[in-house]
Amino acid sequence: MKQIVFRIQKGNIYFYDNHFFELVDGKAEQIQGKDYRSILSRYINNEVAHYFSKLMTKKKRASYKRVVINRYDGRTIPLIIFSYGIDTNEGWMILGTIIEADQLDQELFHTLDDLSYLHQALNNSVILVITDTAGRITYANRHSCEMSGYEKNELIGHTHRILNSKYHPKEFFTELWETILQGKTWHGEIKNRKKDGSYYWTDATIVPMLDEQGEIFQYMAIRYDITSQKNNEEKIQQLANSDSLTGIPNRRMFDHKLTTCIEEAHKNGQHFGILFIDLDSFKYINDTKGHAIGDQLLIKVSQRLMEFVGDTGLVARIGGDEFGMIVYQTENIASLKQAAEKLLQQFKEPFVIQNLTIWMTCSVGVAIFPESGETKDDMMKNADAAMYEVKNTRKNAYLFSTRLIDSSDQRLFQIQNDLREASYDEQFYIVYQPKVCPKNDYVTGLEALIRWQHPTLGCISPGEFIPLAEEIGMSSELNEWVLRQVCKQIKLWVNKGYTPIPVSVNLSACQFVQPCFAEKFLDILAEFNVETTWIQIEITESILMTNELQVQVALDILKKNGIKVALDDFGTGYSSLSYLLKLDLDILKIDKSLIQGISQNFKEQKLVHTVIQLGKDLGLHVVAEGVETQEEFDSLVINDVDEIQGFYYSRPLDLVETEKLLIKRQLPKNNEAH
Repeated sequence: MKQIVFRIQKGNIYFYDNHFFELVDGKAEQIQGKDYRSILSRYINNEVAHYFSKLMTKKKRASYKRVVINRYDGRTIPLIIFSYGIDTNEGWMILGTIIEADQLDQELFHTLDDLSYLHQALNNSVILVITDTAGRITYANRHSCEMSGYEKNELIGHTHRILNSKYHPKEFFTELWETILQGKTWHGEIKNRKKDGSYYWTDATIVPMLDEQGEIFQYMAIRYDITSQKNNEEKIQQLANSDSLTGIPNRRMFDHKLTTCIEEAHKNGQHFGILFIDLDSFKYINDTKGHAIGDQLLIKVSQRLMEFVGDTGLVARIGGDEFGMIVYQTENIASLKQAAEKLLQQFKEPFVIQNLTIWMTCSVGVAIFPESGETKDDMMKNADAAMYEVKNTRKNAYLFSTRLIDSSDQRLFQIQNDLREASYDEQFYIVYQPKVCPKNDYVTGLEALIRWQHPTLGCISPGEFIPLAEEIGMSSELNEWVLRQVCKQIKLWVNKGYTPIPVSVNLSACQFVQPCFAEKFLDILAEFNVETTWIQIEITESILMTNELQVQVALDILKKNGIKVALDDFGTGYSSLSYLLKLDLDILKIDKSLIQGISQNFKEQKLVHTVIQLGKDLGLHVVAEGVETQEEFDSLVINDVDEIQGFYYSRPLDLVETEKLLIKRQLPKNNEAH
């Protein structure tokens, strides 16, 4: 039996295979994605098109229709059309199937016109069984034997328990018997089990037969095979509950399953957990490699998550690059913590797509029932809040959420709300972290870093407020404030007689897309009479993604005026090597994530050695960030790094300590900053 799955959305019809086009001898480009009314009217009939308009306007929820179409070759073909309307995140949608009726259905269409063939038609299409008052089968027609797989003599004398699939609860049959024992007709759908163990569905009507005294003496069960219809319903339900890209459950299915888990946990006093998973820097993949690669990555991630959870839980794509996971019957917080840690381990291996190796991390928010809330909305809200807190602070980690997460939400709201006021009330200040030549401990430069002393919350970490500043469009304003403060401070140092050393400032992507950004930058230096050799800029790979051509033009202007450019956080992106070749850089800063553990890991030692050598081969000054231990220092010195920056020499210094440093220009190794 041929089955054609279709979808109607926003007035257009889409078919999931080519059989419909072959059936009506139509061209795919003339049918696929076209107005459903014109397609159905042209290839089936106007009545069906009108009927579907009721579904599209939500006047009907589902339909089951038999139609006949006349093919181009003169043949008449009966069809069965089943359709179902659902609400999705993308609006109202119709999902359905078209079934080309089998030979038995065709025969029934013809023979029903001739009552002389009624018995044959019934035998071919109707499952007819008669039982006595105890439910023992006294008659079974040929079609009932064909459907069940039992011979007639195997059915006679038995009750319908021989066909029991154990699908229906005990209450289902209790209600059935209560109805027919009162002499009333019962109607419903029953799932039966064949002799070979397979299953089939029937639309059943059970009629009590009364004698002359009005007493029940037998029951007649008339059934129609609706297995295909139920299978199609299941397919449509699967389509409605599955993500169209990855094939895993979607948000709708996740919500339904979470509600079920909460009901069961309430009943049984059990614990279970949910994890919200957001892919770090996924937008970067889409922007640089294209949406086709991004889609393939989402499919690979979903497959890895499905393998990870197995039958111990459920994975769903919530939307975009965000996934949800339900972990069934977790014993306690410790076991859920272990699950979260193992989940992060799943991303240690790269994803390979079209010969492209992609390293991916994720941010995970965890909620546990009932500690994180006793309703679906509370659990999802708290897991989501925990996930975003991880994403906005450190990434590639997980965070547990409880009802206390509300206080965290209030803190984030207050920080974001107070950001603009902070710039007016002079709550921001600058600290300077030295860059040191490891050969002679001589301070060769400083990096200016912004800090925030909140009047009630105290010192707020840049990792906490800078992402929030980016969300409200304040990062450009903050970076310009830093540049002005640094220029002002350099001018004061010159006036005090100090010999300036280069100070680097960080720039954001939104600054580069401002009109005449480079000219404005140079104007600020001129305003404070600061020489361009005293200022360096640090950019990250994400800046170059914003508008590569515009960034290149701005950097060229700054370079021509004597500003040195450093590529910061090298080793955390995916295309840094290509930017090393495209841009006229001066300095390469190795990210601290590559430095940590360099003394214990031979592969990391080789990697850092390669990066340093690469930078030097390209004529770049190489700086190692985040150096903290003697072992890390020794490994970097052996590999001839140019500058060291990190706690090994010094934490960021306040203004007083920085001025002392400008006098002595040297820092001892392993100083008290440790």
